[in-house]
Amino acid sequence: MGILKSLFTLGKSFIFQAEESIEETQGVRMLEQHIRDAKAELDKAGKSRVDLLARVKLSHDKLKDLRERKASLEARALEALSKNVNPSLINEVAEEIARLENLITAEEQVLSNLEVSRDGVEKAVTATAQRIAQFEQQMEVVKATEAMQRAQQAVTTSTVGASSSVSTAAESLKRLQTRQAERQARLDAAA
Repeated sequence: MGILKSLFTLGKSFIFQAEESIEETQGVRMLEQHIRDAKAELDKAGKSRVDLLARVKLSHDKLKDLRERKASLEARALEALSKNVNPSLINEVAEEIARLENLITAEEQVLSNLEVSRDGVEKAVTATAQRIAQFEQQMEVVKATEAMQRAQQAVTTSTVGASSSVSTAAESLKRLQTRQAERQARLDAAA
């Protein structure tokens, strides 16, 4: 009965070790997949960041163009006033300047929003890239630790096996020596 109980306990131990090993292996694989997914999302965010940077540049260029047009119209309006040009023409120029001022105000707001978005995306991309790098470093540590522990376990198993073999050999040697001593005693007694 004691042998069956020991075998059952040994079987439970093997099953527990197998479950632990599977969980560890799958845990590493799952972490690797999460890192790959995060990198893919980071690439998408990087592309969105580039699109956002392009929109900021276009908005900045548009704003510069609107300001230049407004400055040009203002200079022409001042020149026209000094030459006593038709007042209706000056009114048209003034209306165009007012329209440009409205466009400039609207574009400044657009540019401001785009710059805030750009800054937020850049911070998020940088933070995410740093976290991914940290996870990759930690993954390497986990893999190295796992390899070291497997090596230690193999050495321990080999040492235990060697110790067991040495013990068995010592017992066998002792039995042989005992038998030989008994045989010698019989031979001595017979002589």
